Amino acid sequence: MAVIWILERPRRPEESTPALLQGDFAVRAFASLRNFLRLAPLRGRLPDLLIVRSADFADELINLENLLGLRYESVPRLYLGTVEGFAPAAADAIIYSEEDRTQLPFAVQEILNFDGPRGSSYVVQLEDLVLDTAGHRLKLLPEGEWMRLKPKEGQILRHLLKNPNHCLSHEDLVMAVWRDVRVSPRSMASHISRLRRYLQGSQLEIRNVYGGGYQLCNVSPESGE
Repeated sequence: MAVIWILERPRRPEESTPALLQGDFAVRAFASLRNFLRLAPLRGRLPDLLIVRSADFADELINLENLLGLRYESVPRLYLGTVEGFAPAAADAIIYSEEDRTQLPFAVQEILNFDGPRGSSYVVQLEDLVLDTAGHRLKLLPEGEWMRLKPKEGQILRHLLKNPNHCLSHEDLVMAVWRDVRVSPRSMASHISRLRRYLQGSQLEIRNVYGGGYQLCNVSPESGE
């Protein structure tokens, strides 16, 4: 079972990150930096992931990031929530939206299953599209700004990016993203419609395929479309 360390002040169970992840992962929570500095070295095994509740350590984030970089350079880390003026020093540290907290177990699983090189920030890239799969963000190269996606939108786009020019049926996408949950064609079409708006100006577009399905295609002049 994957081991996760969480730095977070105590709060009610329904708002607690350890409670959200407990059961799926082996979780060790630290309620203060003092406890973390004193107890973490005694744990023996390094964690598979470090999670920091950003707002709880807002005044100490920069020093904390530097400390983690020195002591736990090989451990991926995720900051839950943003703090003005703070950007992680590590290229592959992730800032995950507080609003998407309930989707955190899925994001954590993606991070732990990621088999790409360090420093890639868990991205999938095709043509001029770059998708941060854990942070659910999308941008268009070369100078686009990061756009925040809903978690399901990010997962749908990831599956399309990994299967370019292939027709993916409604059932294909449901199995890849929702697993055993029933999803109506209307709901799927709504997700696709929002993704098309994000892709405006890109070399890629999502097309409807006759008979039911979606296909990510290159529409740049060089592609001959």
